[in-house]
Amino acid sequence: MTLLTYVLILKIAISLLCLVAPYLLLPSARLDTITWLPKGTPLMYRLYGTAILALLVAYGSGNYSLAHGIFPWGIVLMGIVSNLGATAYMLMSQQRRALRGGIAFFGAIGLLLVAAALMPDVFSRPV
Repeated sequence: MTLLTYVLILKIAISLLCLVAPYLLLPSARLDTITWLPKGTPLMYRLYGTAILALLVAYGSGNYSLAHGIFPWGIVLMGIVSNLGATAYMLMSQQRRALRGGIAFFGAIGLLLVAAALMPDVFSRPV
């Protein structure tokens, strides 16, 4: 496995556990409590969970490419935009103190993907 494979697996696993599962499976009332969104937005919760799941499928395709010796440029670039974009919005949020964990996670994944883009040979070499 490569360093990038580990980064993508970490991103997929944590996102499935912390984003996809809650947004697709928890009752709306519980999501109303743990998010700062207006009450009564169950469709938005489900759509967000589905969108994140679609991103994770794309990340998985990056691992498929790596396993076949192809550096997944599109996946890496998508991940940079997604993770650093999320980090930027959370940093600008009024709730940024409460979002420290998410800021650290998404920021770290985004920076690792930037490093992968700058050093594709290092991140696609077996470790």
